[in-house]
Amino acid sequence: MFDLGPVDLHETSVTERADFRQCRRKWFLVVVKRLQPHGGAPYFWFGNLLHYALEHYYVGQRDGMSLQERETWAREAYDHFLEESLPGIREDLGFLWESAEDEYADMIAMGRAMLTGYFQMERETGGMGDPIAVEERYRVTIRTRAGRAFPGSPELTGRFDLVVERPDGTIWVVDHKTAGQKHSSAYLDLDDQLTGYAYVYWRATGVLPRGQVYNVLLKKAPREPTLLKSGKLSRARDEPTTYSLYLKAIKRLGLDRREYQEHLDWLKDRGWTDFYIQEGVFRNMAQLEQFELNLAEEWRDMRDVAAHPERAYPSPSSINCPGCPVKMLCATMQDGGDVEAIIEQQYSIAPPRR
Repeated sequence: MFDLGPVDLHETSVTERADFRQCRRKWFLVVVKRLQPHGGAPYFWFGNLLHYALEHYYVGQRDGMSLQERETWAREAYDHFLEESLPGIREDLGFLWESAEDEYADMIAMGRAMLTGYFQMERETGGMGDPIAVEERYRVTIRTRAGRAFPGSPELTGRFDLVVERPDGTIWVVDHKTAGQKHSSAYLDLDDQLTGYAYVYWRATGVLPRGQVYNVLLKKAPREPTLLKSGKLSRARDEPTTYSLYLKAIKRLGLDRREYQEHLDWLKDRGWTDFYIQEGVFRNMAQLEQFELNLAEEWRDMRDVAAHPERAYPSPSSINCPGCPVKMLCATMQDGGDVEAIIEQQYSIAPPRR
């Protein structure tokens, strides 16, 4: 019988806090009890796949590898992740794998193309800086509003995708994301997760980061422009291409560059933003101090909910529920169904976070 009883909480992470604020029940079931649907969530798996490849790419840069060497290492890591993860997914899904196999194949192919484009962008732009930390977890003590440690010295942790130092000596915290479409940058000034990363880094190192970079890899990949029946290249502005790929096609086909100069200029101005978006945001000391005060109250609530699971009430909405990994279990709890049977049939226990 799966234990849905109380837990003595000792830590939380920057990312886990978002689940708590969104829905206490989701947080309790997914974060505290580590329940996940059999086979996991495909979008989460895909994000981890890209993160793993980028981790090796930037470790290679930190360790002095050439561009070609670290690109090769990242691709090998990509393949290794597939070899390690896919057998378990097939086993978890059982007969459902047959219907899911094409979806995973499409994601794998898309991920490879996204990495190829990303590496080309890095070559052309020179990258974000020199890595000083790659996929490292920092830990800081959660403080009361009076500035003292809570009993038991609970910790707030943050696993940093990347921390870089730029030529001017400033430190930037980088958060990798995969997304299906462009997001509105208006909310980034309010993004509490980015504030949390800045806070943890400051408390752990004593250094206030100059800013945070939201490094978004869109789920689309650049390619050479379409060759029309007329023998000319398409100038459509919705073509998934870039300046360098367009110029490459002109040279390969022996076309007159002057005929396409206006379109090339437009592509050059657009850059890589249809595929990869790197936005910088900033946090000042006053914001971090306010974050610390808010964290104290949030931690009290989290600790109390973990100790008293009946307080893990759901927050059903058209925004929260559609993609929730424990939606079926939550609905069963609400309608008085056989919770244990649902857990046994539909869920497994995720490994502890790294």
